[in-house]
Amino acid sequence: MRKFSPRELNWLMKFAKPDSLREVSQTSQMPVEYIAGVAEFCGRDFKVNQDVLIPRVETEELVGHALRLATLISAKGGPAFGWHKSEPVLADIGTGCGCIGITLYLELVKLGIRPTVYMSDISKRALDVAEENVFRFIKARPSAGRPGLTLLKSDLMADFPKNLKFDLIVANLPYVPSKRWRRLPASVRKFEPRAAIDGGEGGTELTGGLIKQAGEKLRQKGAMILETDETHSQKTFEKETGKEFESDLKQDQFGKNRFLILRSTIGG
Repeated sequence: MRKFSPRELNWLMKFAKPDSLREVSQTSQMPVEYIAGVAEFCGRDFKVNQDVLIPRVETEELVGHALRLATLISAKGGPAFGWHKSEPVLADIGTGCGCIGITLYLELVKLGIRPTVYMSDISKRALDVAEENVFRFIKARPSAGRPGLTLLKSDLMADFPKNLKFDLIVANLPYVPSKRWRRLPASVRKFEPRAAIDGGEGGTELTGGLIKQAGEKLRQKGAMILETDETHSQKTFEKETGKEFESDLKQDQFGKNRFLILRSTIGG
């Protein structure tokens, strides 16, 4: 019989439906977030199911980097960073449950900034979850024309409006090298969507592809923040970044390479 930690038990008691609780001892290794249908991210409780990843604490750090960069750009503006006044345009690529894009939107609004945020995913099922979370926190559905938030089904940025330019692009795409899939915890392999985790042979199949696309999608001196695998370095993406970006690789709170920050030097 599975033994739950005190944190897991508290989570289940708070969010799980009674039927789930009666069967919980038989739910081998399923993360409590999936059992309860709710995961915490940056102090908010997001709806999740097995069509989307469970948000991680490392990704909260990605949001922190994005907000620091956004507020720095917004405060200084002009030629130093290229932020578009107080109405920036952002993209959250591979949005999943929508936790990154929604959090950035809400936190920027708190700061008096009026962002336009495009949240995209290749998975229609993931976008359905993201839409429920938009309604959960903003009480309006993007499909009904909610100002400032747009959900878009797209393979990376291939299906975005052609002439749309961004001040900031953020993405937590699949980045784990395929050879490491079998070494991940069973709770991940058995329950979380592999398509949202497996980044191909070197773990760069999608992140590298997005960097190539972003060169045309970022405004001049706009920025992009990517969550990457701990085995990746700035050199990993040299071919994709070329002379179009200034790059900086930051570690997470556990001392592992995690966040690739790119600033466009050429964008439109």
